[in-house]
Amino acid sequence: PPSPPPPSPPPPRPPQPPPSPPPSIPSEGSAVIQGNTGAFLSCLLPGRDDKTTQVPYGRQLIAPQCCSPTDGACTRFIGTNDDEGCLAGFSDNKDAPNYITTFTYSQTAALCASLSLTLCDQSCVDTGCA
Repeated sequence: PPSPPPPSPPPPRPPQPPPSPPPSIPSEGSAVIQGNTGAFLSCLLPGRDDKTTQVPYGRQLIAPQCCSPTDGACTRFIGTNDDEGCLAGFSDNKDAPNYITTFTYSQTAALCASLSLTLCDQSCVDTGCA
């Protein structure tokens, strides 16, 4: 008797959707607050500050802090409160020009999202990394 025909190849996969655009600064702006006090420093505005990584104040570089979307708990580090675990590195050298990794608003929002977190809407003072 004749052998059965070979199995058909699986149908082609549908094309992947294009990647989502990077998160952008909200139209009303986004506050930059001082990490060790929670004081307002600056307001990032869309179209003007999309590439901004520092603001004119003592330490200048903007450090990321992410929060839980459910209870608002702050996250400045994963695992250990040191240069290895801190989201942007440990901010302990007050005189170094590049004491932490720089992040734009979009990069910070993407980092938080990758950790299933959101940008914080409150100060995370005294929660690590400096």
